[in-house]
Amino acid sequence: GEILACLIRDYIEPGKGIDETIDEVDENGGVIIFPHALATFPGAGGIGKTELERQLSKKHYIKAVEVLNGQLAFPTNIFDKKAKEVAEKFDAFQVGGSDARGYKFRQYERVGSVYTDFLNLNEVSKEGIRDYIKNKGKVEINGTHNNLAVVLAMMAPVAFKILKKKV
Repeated sequence: GEILACLIRDYIEPGKGIDETIDEVDENGGVIIFPHALATFPGAGGIGKTELERQLSKKHYIKAVEVLNGQLAFPTNIFDKKAKEVAEKFDAFQVGGSDARGYKFRQYERVGSVYTDFLNLNEVSKEGIRDYIKNKGKVEINGTHNNLAVVLAMMAPVAFKILKKKV
């Protein structure tokens, strides 16, 4: 599964286990975000419900759960609803993100399709944002999932290239 390490001071080496990585992020003053946590189908990168609940039950580090992911489309957007339910059960900070990166499937077109508005954030600094998340400040999550037509349109050029190579 994937985790996002935000607001860290030092580089975190990849390839470690989840607990070791999270401890190192915490030691670096960072915040952990669990993106598309319950999207566990191949290639999705979710950590799964059992691991998410295990991590959210820990109190020693600052964490948030992504409950609206702009890349998920029907029917996979059900994973966001389930992630929101788990986040609410554990009173976890909730965020949304467009999950748009790079050129594969033209994901760059979705940048900003989902975003988190920190409504009463007074201090825009690492410390201010960290404290806001730690204290569960008020946020508004804006945007939408992909719709299936958008997903197919983004994937079509790549699919045609693959098919063309095989013919």
